[in-house]
Amino acid sequence: MKTLSYLASILAVCSAAGCGDPSQSSAPDGGTINTTAPAPPTLAGMYDCLGVWDLSGPINAQRTLGDVAADLLVDEIVDRANVPEQLRDKAEEAVRAAIAAKVKTLVDTGAPAPLRPDSELMKKLGVVLASTEVRSTIELTGPAATVRGTEELRGFTFTHEGVKKSLTVDELLAGAAPLVTLAADWKGKEAGPGALDIEAHDFELRVGKLVLWVVQNVLGEVGGSSLAEAAAAAVDCKAIPAGLLDGKDKLTFGVGAASYGVSSGVLEAGCLAMAVKLKGKAMGLFDLDAGVRLGGKVQYQDTNSDARIDHLTSQTGYGGLVTKGLPPALAPRVMARFEAVRRN
Repeated sequence: MKTLSYLASILAVCSAAGCGDPSQSSAPDGGTINTTAPAPPTLAGMYDCLGVWDLSGPINAQRTLGDVAADLLVDEIVDRANVPEQLRDKAEEAVRAAIAAKVKTLVDTGAPAPLRPDSELMKKLGVVLASTEVRSTIELTGPAATVRGTEELRGFTFTHEGVKKSLTVDELLAGAAPLVTLAADWKGKEAGPGALDIEAHDFELRVGKLVLWVVQNVLGEVGGSSLAEAAAAAVDCKAIPAGLLDGKDKLTFGVGAASYGVSSGVLEAGCLAMAVKLKGKAMGLFDLDAGVRLGGKVQYQDTNSDARIDHLTSQTGYGGLVTKGLPPALAPRVMARFEAVRRN
């Protein structure tokens, strides 16, 4: 009982003196010291960013003209066989297993030399695209716990044999109205002390057009624009149906209990449509409007202790893939690194 009375008297004294306030403590001169934790530094603001993207994935993936033609012909066959939408994925798998290797061989045999993976053009293109300098601005709002913002690309610089050439976003987007900027939304969250986890975000980069610009303006290949015509001309739409049918009157494939088929005439029509699509690609290989998806870990720092984050740096593994034309598991990878410094 004495102990309880003693504790009660101490609590009464503390209550009167204010020692129950965790944000207050006594100073040597009898005053008080505010011990409330300072607010975390703010991320909000505009950052100027310089990065290096490795866009050589579409080259280093060693996808040949035959691979591209086979993928396009698979789509044509499934379309012309009138496969229901709910069975389409399975149908594409079945048709690809049946024809892809044969189409690849038939097309690659006559493919133009510059479009082969081991050609000098492809080797030089891969080297240049592997170190694409990218300028952008990053505008962020909100605290690190709930990152929101926008990154807008400003331009690209490519280096070949010591010479640098730049491509502006306006040039890249020419003819792509109504697009007026090349931007992607940032969204993420804090991922430990001084680190952010930024979700994958898509840039409508027009990879094919960028590749073609590099071939013509950086590598100086004056015939680059005609390579799509040469690629389409390498497709023999008499030989391909004959090779796929192998004496039969119809190409058949099954999806579960259902069976589908296309005749020689339908195969030839699909092949001709595939060749037209090759003409619409950069050099017959790359989708003109393919984009890039990036995301990953980013480090942030307040280097001058002014309660504002002023430096963002990508961490190992930041990157993503080339979008459009292939499933994510097969899509060419893109690695990126960057540093961004606060502007305001």
